[in-house]
Order: sequence, then C-alpha cells, then structure tokens
Amino acid sequence: MDFEVVLDHIGMGFDDFISLPERLDLVKDRLINQLDQTHIYIETATYFGPDRRRMEAPDFTNEQRRSIPHSHTRMEIRRRPDTGVEILRRQIFA
Repeated sequence: MDFEVVLDHIGMGFDDFISLPERLDLVKDRLINQLDQTHIYIETATYFGPDRRRMEAPDFTNEQRRSIPHSHTRMEIRRRPDTGVEILRRQIFA
C-alpha cells in the first residue's frame, strides 16, 4: 500500500493507532478492516470520537466522555474509499 493511500485513510478518520515501523501487511489489514463497517461515534460537550466506553474498566469513567447533564449524540458511521465518511444514523439523547 502506498504511503499516500495510508494518509487518505487517516484523513477519513480511521481510529486505529499504528506504531511505526510496522509490517506493511499488518498496517494494510488494520486499515482495510475499518472499511465498509459500521462504527459508533459519540459526541458530548467535551468529546467527539469512537465510543470507547466498552473498553473502560467497570469502576472507571473517562470524564471527557461525559456531558452535563448527560446529553449526547450517538452516530453510526461507515467509511468507504469511493464516498468517504457517511453518517448512517444520528440519535440525540437529551
């Protein structure tokens, strides 16, 4: 995969962290795995990004991902090389 292609994927908002140097085939697979998949993003007053709450320890909540008074927007998105980022569904929780 060309370096320019990797930069295009990053520009589309891929949320995988890549530590370089890394084997090219691993980087390619990790980026391709994010295409044509539904990803959930959360927007609060202080956070916009992937829904990472599923990865938090049971007794821990990242305060950045909270909104007072707990209102937030939940978006389902999909990335496609031909059309870019597409919002499939947007839910506003007040």
